[in-house]
Amino acid sequence: MSATSTKTRCPHGDEDASADMAATPALSAGESATLRFTGSAVQTVTIAAKEGSGRILLTVDDAGTGPDGLKGPVYQYLSAQLSGMTDDEISGAEFSFRVPAAWLKAEGILPADMALWRFHDDAWQELPTSVIREEDGWVYFEATTPGFSSFAIAAGDKQEVTGTTDVVVPGGDAGTDTVDVAVTTEPVNETTSEPQVTVAIPGEEGTGTPTGTTPPQQSPLGSSLS
Repeated sequence: MSATSTKTRCPHGDEDASADMAATPALSAGESATLRFTGSAVQTVTIAAKEGSGRILLTVDDAGTGPDGLKGPVYQYLSAQLSGMTDDEISGAEFSFRVPAAWLKAEGILPADMALWRFHDDAWQELPTSVIREEDGWVYFEATTPGFSSFAIAAGDKQEVTGTTDVVVPGGDAGTDTVDVAVTTEPVNETTSEPQVTVAIPGEEGTGTPTGTTPPQQSPLGSSLS
């Protein structure tokens, strides 16, 4: 069951073209509401309630800039703030948005390579994104998110995610040193190291070899000469 949504706009004289707000009445658990927007690339956001709520207010802004971390082409940064519910009280949300086909062509990006990204836990996370259609010079997309925060509409497969890690380098008697090594997201084939084998050498102490008399070796001629 989908609840009827109502849209709230700023008074005409004070309207901010870069912001858009929409509101719904109270939702019961299992209900959803679709909110419509015009102030950014986002056109609708459908929110599904996991628990009952009061009136919900969602603000979606064209943020202009966003957190660092995305190295590929970014069409638009967004800020989406939810009031009346928390992320834990929703079962998810679906964004529908559009990007000019001319922008994709200029950047050399295929529609299937675009994605909605969410900044969460101090990192950008690529969200499941689908191409819906191309119409009148626009390409339309849908993406699902578990919650709200900062978002980016950006290339999905052209993003460069880098990091560093510490590698221990033997330093002889002086100890060990660490160096920073770039880490890529490409999977690395793991190799299994050969197990160490301890070889006992007769005559050395602590080898654990059993004691006894070694039988005499026979002469290769079969008998000794008198």
